[in-house]
Amino acid sequence: ERGGGGESDLEKADGIIFIFVNPASGGNRAGIFTQAGIEELKFNTPKKIHVFIYDITKEKRPNKPGFLRLKQVVEATKDKLVRVLVAGGDGTVMWCLDELEAHGVNEKRYAVGVI
Repeated sequence: ERGGGGESDLEKADGIIFIFVNPASGGNRAGIFTQAGIEELKFNTPKKIHVFIYDITKEKRPNKPGFLRLKQVVEATKDKLVRVLVAGGDGTVMWCLDELEAHGVNEKRYAVGVI
């Protein structure tokens, strides 16, 4: 995505957040994040924030769309720390960390949290 000045929307964003969801976690309540079928949200106020939402159970390694997109975003936005939120329990957090490593996402460019 390119704006008029040649700078991508992601480069202009104040923050980038990836949410990886395990729909079976939390008594099947975590799926609320993916039920609408929305994979990307853009907020413009009060700050420009891009949010990407992916089901961690989709596809097989090394072709999981969310992790491939995360790697692409990390490589395209050299000076931004990308926040990764995991919607699930301890097992889902470890699964996400394994996928980040397996997909070759630069570990110095993201921070992981749990929701």
